[in-house]
Amino acid sequence: MNARILGLKTSRRGSVEGLPLYFMVSAVVVAVAMSALLSMMGGLQGQTLGGVETDRETAQVASGHGALTFNVTVTDTSGKPIEGATVVVEGLGASAAKKTDALGKARFTVTIDLGNANFGELEVKASFAGPVGEATRATSVLVTRA
Repeated sequence: MNARILGLKTSRRGSVEGLPLYFMVSAVVVAVAMSALLSMMGGLQGQTLGGVETDRETAQVASGHGALTFNVTVTDTSGKPIEGATVVVEGLGASAAKKTDALGKARFTVTIDLGNANFGELEVKASFAGPVGEATRATSVLVTRA
């Protein structure tokens, strides 16, 4: 396109001068800075929380009250174990928190009280601060009266 059609001020040689040139240079500088920033962000290495699983989906307690032992495994988005994730177990009168080991596992023994109910649910939450922020995943264990 012709610079005169766009309303740009040109020199005798046909090059763009003044404020439009300033904006073009600024746009190039911003583009280079954004490219550098995005490449640094893409270069961040670390694990991102993928999932949390318990070794049992259901459990029974005698007479609605008793101890329950189970394991929790926390993995990243590629299925590798995450060390140092925080796992919190709550519900049915139980409340406990632990960090996962090098195998991404945490073992819990909690005392359950169903009260007068025939079943209830333990909520299991895992959280981990990865390279793009903290993430939380949850699952549960269904507890029934034996």
